[in-house]
Amino acid sequence: NVYVENFDPDNIPNVAKANFTELNKFSRMSKIRSGVGHDFSYNTPEYDPTRSNCKSMKHYMIPTGVPRDNASYATTPHTFEWMSIKFFAPADGRIVGVYSTENEYGIENNFSIASTEYPGYFFLFFHLALEPGLAEGSLVQAGQQIATLGSEEAWGEIAVSAKLGPGEHRLLSFLEVATEEVW
Repeated sequence: NVYVENFDPDNIPNVAKANFTELNKFSRMSKIRSGVGHDFSYNTPEYDPTRSNCKSMKHYMIPTGVPRDNASYATTPHTFEWMSIKFFAPADGRIVGVYSTENEYGIENNFSIASTEYPGYFFLFFHLALEPGLAEGSLVQAGQQIATLGSEEAWGEIAVSAKLGPGEHRLLSFLEVATEEVW
């Protein structure tokens, strides 16, 4: 129940002090509001309840070696082990909302990092294997390794949420909240 005190879409703070992953392991990144993945715009003014408009309000990071044409995807071997890709805390914060599932590779987690410097801003991570010792409530520092990719079938994903009130938030691009150093 922590919310952004004064949300101004034209003056978003630079919450991300570190990058969230090893960028050299990815060749492409999807745009916000793209049709990549699934609709991820719940509880925002951009949500389309008719589901006729897919707006993915998160970035998908496509590992190096993934072919551009869909027909070749299933038959192209990985150029490296995707589960070796490391993920880092973009800001000082607390791990919250850990949801764990089991896949053929082990346990993977979806979770958020709640910024301590900018209350109400959350970094949402998907399909990751948390580092040993990290769990719900763990404090993390910007730049600290928090996880690796949790499946050889998953791409990297990140979303940023500014929680404005109960059931109300705005989903932002990671690029909108990154410092100049992260850029």
